[in-house]
Amino acid sequence: MKKYTPILLIITSLLMMTSTMSFGEPISTQNIAVVETGIVLEQYTKKIDLGDKLDAQRKKYDDELNLQKEGILKKELELVKKGDKTTKEDFEQLNELKGNIELSFKEFDTNLGRLYNDYMQELKSDIAIAAVVVGKEMGFDIVFHKGATFYGGTDITQEVVAFLNKGEKISLTEEKMKGINNDLKKYKN
Repeated sequence: MKKYTPILLIITSLLMMTSTMSFGEPISTQNIAVVETGIVLEQYTKKIDLGDKLDAQRKKYDDELNLQKEGILKKELELVKKGDKTTKEDFEQLNELKGNIELSFKEFDTNLGRLYNDYMQELKSDIAIAAVVVGKEMGFDIVFHKGATFYGGTDITQEVVAFLNKGEKISLTEEKMKGINNDLKKYKN
């Protein structure tokens, strides 16, 4: 008789549990779809628009920083021209300008990071809503991120991309939300 290692027993148990994990109904009887969100994100035209906005803001910040750098260079040239007549106040003003540019850089960097995170959150939200809407419209019971599955499921990635790129406002209507909530209630009971 073969002896099974504890890890094999654990894996076997997990596989048996996941076959009925989905609200008590065996997964094999459910209609499952998968979406590769990385591909959707790459092909979503709104990402390009938001990227352009981010680049424009970055250019604006760069222009402002360049103006401040020019101010520092002018001040340094003034100090060189003064030579021995340079005062302690002159150096303090120069150091203040340098400190201001460092603060500006940190502020701009923080603002760009926040803007990028806001844009990514908006894109991820759009993708999640689109996956739900497309999945429901195509008659699927469950939609998983493709990375969360080892195999199986119908890939609806391109359908989600097409839905997103139609340019329609992405939202769940009350009617669709009620349908989704009713489906969830069925599984909870």
